[in-house]
Amino acid sequence: MDAGIIQGLRVSHASLVARLHGFSDADAAEPSLLAGWTRGMLVAHLSSAASAAMRCVDAAAAGETVPMYTGGEAQRDAEIEAGRHAPAATLVDELVDVSQRLDEGLASLPDQAWETPMLSRRGPIPMRVVVVQRWIDVEAHHVDLGLGYSPKDWPQQFIDVALPATMQVFPALRQRPDADRSIIGSWGVVREDGPGAWGLQADADDARPCAPTDVDCEIRGAGSTLLAILLGRDPGEPPTLAGDTTLAAALKRAFPGP
Repeated sequence: MDAGIIQGLRVSHASLVARLHGFSDADAAEPSLLAGWTRGMLVAHLSSAASAAMRCVDAAAAGETVPMYTGGEAQRDAEIEAGRHAPAATLVDELVDVSQRLDEGLASLPDQAWETPMLSRRGPIPMRVVVVQRWIDVEAHHVDLGLGYSPKDWPQQFIDVALPATMQVFPALRQRPDADRSIIGSWGVVREDGPGAWGLQADADDARPCAPTDVDCEIRGAGSTLLAILLGRDPGEPPTLAGDTTLAAALKRAFPGP
């Protein structure tokens, strides 16, 4: 596993915790930028997701495969909902504790553990992907808190890792029940402030990567802009659209989530 990714996650944890300095009960009760979620619910989710990742760390160290959430979606939802009324100080203390334990656990994993499969919401993924997903969660939800952090603040190293990782899971998003399968075509996604170009092809029943050339539309922008769009967040500045701009603007209806 790239030690830079583990260190990058550690820095993101520290940045998030620093942002929550002075987090009050009133702050926790306020709506977040994520529809239907309070800020307290987001902090609770970040803690419970870290606990899920920690379960995977312990299992990977033993060469075992486990579900990230032993109680499935019901457990995940209940842990999020618990943050709606929990005291802010408790929420932050729990996040600090579990994030520190996760950082230490990841740093101690042996090389052979990183390919051990874990059972995520989207199916089996290797432990190394669990770490990247955690990093994406931390940075995306840091923005969602609505406390002055935006996609423009995302570290460059994070964008370099998360942008291709997010594009890799996009075909699977087509299988979500809320995907609009009437939207058919091909998209090119081109990063303008660094290397990276990806293509997606979708028909009514399936989606797959394709060459980023000879597509129906193209979405261009800085890495932070593209990643924010792919993650369903406000990029702050619009991308450049070319070709079938209506199709380009419909990307997240065709590929909802994550």
